[in-house]
Amino acid sequence: MKWRGWWALVTALVLGWGTFGYFATKPTDVHDFRKTAVQSAQSAYFSVSTADIAVRAHLAGKTLDTYLRAALDDATKGVSGAAGEFANEQPVDQATTRLRDELAPLLSAAVRALHDLRKAEQAGDDAALRRYDEQLRPLRTKLNRFIERHR
Repeated sequence: MKWRGWWALVTALVLGWGTFGYFATKPTDVHDFRKTAVQSAQSAYFSVSTADIAVRAHLAGKTLDTYLRAALDDATKGVSGAAGEFANEQPVDQATTRLRDELAPLLSAAVRALHDLRKAEQAGDDAALRRYDEQLRPLRTKLNRFIERHR
């Protein structure tokens, strides 16, 4: 390879690494923040819906305890992951700060509700399952409204 070929290769590698570095460390903008917020809300919505369906089926005697346990574990992991993902993003202006202030309490409530459901399931307390499940429905509605408004 001639000297020119080496320079072309080195230049291509430097440009490639520079481009990768820019996109890997690119600061969050308004669009990215909104996108992350909506994705987190969707993930929490699906997790809460899954838990609600599983608890209702269990209370109706249509599922095994192991199914309910697995469904609640998956739902809890999903909503915790969504909350963690959203917590990693920092608002960039007043609009994104308002978005954060609107979604953060919903995600926190979803995490708390699913942890309460898991504790009730582990204790075998169907009355507590029913009570906590009833709290999921308004939360699910609020998450859905957030998604529709900010999609």
